Amino acid sequence: MIKFILGKIHLQGVIKEMLSFTFDKEKNHLFAYDGKTEIGYISFSQAKDVWIIEEVYLDAEYNIKIFILQIIDKFVDIARENKKKIIALDSLAKSVFSKNTKYIDVIS
Repeated sequence: MIKFILGKIHLQGVIKEMLSFTFDKEKNHLFAYDGKTEIGYISFSQAKDVWIIEEVYLDAEYNIKIFILQIIDKFVDIARENKKKIIALDSLAKSVFSKNTKYIDVIS
């Protein structure tokens, strides 16, 4: 299990810590936290050198573009580090990948 912590952002008049992440390869999840509270995850399956995103979930308060991009960016970074390609079955992940050329190197 690997933990990642990012900086701070300003949201609705409140300075919030940006999300921190825990990657659990055995459970096939990337968990997102605001402080110590789990607020979302990406679940995925594995097939050879491909990670298949099955679900991207964020609590309603965090289901906004900046947090969606944070969790997907972190997942992509980890995939790159592990030399994996990504297939997105989740509609939210598909939408993000289709609108951003910065992910083209990992899309399978």
